[in-house]
Amino acid sequence: MNHERTKRMYYFIYCKGPNEKRFTLCNPWKGTRGMGKVYAPRFLKDQADHAVAWMTEHNPGFIFQRRPAR
Repeated sequence: MNHERTKRMYYFIYCKGPNEKRFTLCNPWKGTRGMGKVYAPRFLKDQADHAVAWMTEHNPGFIFQRRPAR
């Protein structure tokens, strides 16, 4: 039988502070920033959207983005 595999798309969360020029990877659950892709958590789209919305609400002045994990 042929089974179609469902490919899941994973996302990273990037953040930028008020006086920063570049976005860096961040871990919203530990509150850390600037790690490499190997150490950054991966999220499904709905999880990433929820995390970005929550972090935007609780961290004024910061910008958060969901980007595909590549």
